[in-house]
Amino acid sequence: MTATKRFRLHRKSPAPHGPLVQWSPIKKHFGAVVCNLRTEDLRCPLRRSALARLLAARGGLLALRGLRGLQAQELVELTSAFGACEPQLAAQRSQALVPGTHNGAVMRIGNSRDPNTGELNASFTISAQLPRNDDSLQVCQYSPASQQPRWHTDATFRCRPPTGSLLYSIEVPPSGGDTCFADAATAFERLPLEARSRLESLEAVCSQAHHDALHNARKPGTYATMEEEQRRQTPLMAVPLVMTHPVTGRKSLYGANSSVFHVQRRGADGPSASLLERAEGAEAYEDPSVDELRKWLPHATGPEFVVRWRWQPGDLVIWDNRSTMHCATGFDHEHYTRQLWRTTFHDMSWDPPVRRLARDPAS
Repeated sequence: MTATKRFRLHRKSPAPHGPLVQWSPIKKHFGAVVCNLRTEDLRCPLRRSALARLLAARGGLLALRGLRGLQAQELVELTSAFGACEPQLAAQRSQALVPGTHNGAVMRIGNSRDPNTGELNASFTISAQLPRNDDSLQVCQYSPASQQPRWHTDATFRCRPPTGSLLYSIEVPPSGGDTCFADAATAFERLPLEARSRLESLEAVCSQAHHDALHNARKPGTYATMEEEQRRQTPLMAVPLVMTHPVTGRKSLYGANSSVFHVQRRGADGPSASLLERAEGAEAYEDPSVDELRKWLPHATGPEFVVRWRWQPGDLVIWDNRSTMHCATGFDHEHYTRQLWRTTFHDMSWDPPVRRLARDPAS
């Protein structure tokens, strides 16, 4: 895959994962695409194991193309090759769950609607559209002025952040709605030594209440507003800005998420009560210290590190949050439908290097 053209196969390489998985690189050192598998092939334990190894070997990004007809329960079963499949967490998104799977593990992402009621039956967030006639990767680069696209690592506000996710396309618009992925490991390795050292000394303070308040400030009603008692019951998490991958040993930029409202030195007590109140309230205040993280996003999302995936029906993409970042892009949602199915997984052998902070540092 070149920086300015649509995806094309330019080499097949069965090694080092055996002939069961024929793959091609997307970028030189990041991402792999597999085109030789059918849905029934995914039942083979050896193939599943090969796909899991390939995901780690290619920087945490793997795409399978042409898997039309994959059923929701089959997606759940495949997810188990990468980790423990996460059950439903968000009650407010219950309308987005795909029926027929154990514990509501498959969520619809997009703007699809129930054919009987016409009601939205997916989790939908409006994202900025990329220029329609620009195939370059420069347009995917984070802009400090607009703070777009919204590059992030998933759910860093949790006590156990998710290891990764699978995203399977059911229906896609004729243009737009791409998903972009960044090689956060190589991006970190190419930073100056002083910058790497500085980032390794810092951590982000993450709050789900701030995440929800921020999205509600951008678009009212996106999430149910948390009352004070609910906020007190949600964890306040300290997350390192640099993650060491437990399998590859590589270090990556980590932690960018809408839940971040403060950046501090690693091991600090946490934010003041007044800062926390402003961050989790309707103001959704963000401390200027967050620039310590955000100022490196233009570098980390530069063309040399980014894959822009243009969805086709039947595509399945898998990513590892510990070595990648990603962002959604918009499409003409007034005239076209985009529906993808998503599962999330956890590597239960991994002990995430995050810590819970006291909401009152004096307590």
